[in-house]
Amino acid sequence: MLLRRFFRVAMPQILGVALEYCAEHLLIHLDDPSLEIQSSVFGTVSALACLDESAASVIANKIRGVQASHRDPALCDKLIQGMSARR
Repeated sequence: MLLRRFFRVAMPQILGVALEYCAEHLLIHLDDPSLEIQSSVFGTVSALACLDESAASVIANKIRGVQASHRDPALCDKLIQGMSARR
């Protein structure tokens, strides 16, 4: 996955900012009415959360911040549970 490769080689100074930006914008689309888009976003966010412990923490915080605004928070719950299981 290209985005995952980018984050693996990104300079530490931009990694946090870029990760937060991507997570914020991807999580908007996790609530998309299209199941295909939801599935793609879910996979991308899951892959980013696997980069390292810091990435998982940033993404978990972003998920918790948007979870209440989603029509169905089930995918948010599933992402957080998946990250917790990997720890």
